[in-house]
Amino acid sequence: MAGITANKTKFTWDSYDVVDLLSISGPSVSVATIDTTAISISDANPAKTYKKGIIDNGDLSVDIAWQPAVAGYNTLAGSVDGSVASWEILWSDGSETSGNGILTGFTPTGSLDDKVTASLSIKVTGAVSWPT
Repeated sequence: MAGITANKTKFTWDSYDVVDLLSISGPSVSVATIDTTAISISDANPAKTYKKGIIDNGDLSVDIAWQPAVAGYNTLAGSVDGSVASWEILWSDGSETSGNGILTGFTPTGSLDDKVTASLSIKVTGAVSWPT
């Protein structure tokens, strides 16, 4: 079975279609574990026991080729204000991953003889909708 590629993948933040997408990383999903081992365990070969804790949908990182003259990009920079907004990744095969998050960072970077890029750092809040 062939996998999808990142080519033609699209990202939307708060209804704004982010253009010049370079990379996406995340969301980084993990689940906490709660130690349920009793200190009175009397088995011959005692072993720790655990139960599921709360799911943390982690962070999402998006890198773009930044163009300061594009008004929407400056809107992104101004969105680092603690507000919760929706995001969506439309994968190249037409499936989507979506959720809500807080834009916690907008970092432009440039160097000699290279394009200027910007990294968006997003803390995912709540559930994530994955392709089924």
